[in-house]
Amino acid sequence: DQKDYLIKKSLGLKESADLPDPITTSMVAGQVCDVYEVPNVGTACMWNGIALQKEITLAGITNKVVAVNVDIDAEIPAERFELPAGVIVK
Repeated sequence: DQKDYLIKKSLGLKESADLPDPITTSMVAGQVCDVYEVPNVGTACMWNGIALQKEITLAGITNKVVAVNVDIDAEIPAERFELPAGVIVK
């Protein structure tokens, strides 16, 4: 499903790979998320298919991203979803 796909993508796994089981849970940006680990690659703390925290090491370089706020009741104006002038969707 889409959530599994997003978790695999966040962990750098191929779509055909088996999804690992979460190793624990953690609180990030006020949300309880499942922590997934890929040995020799890194970890991702996932909430509803969204990586709230992720630490990945590739070629000896570690990249860490952490959400600081999750606003699930945000009001987003409709015009934010309008396509730019001249864009045609087929």
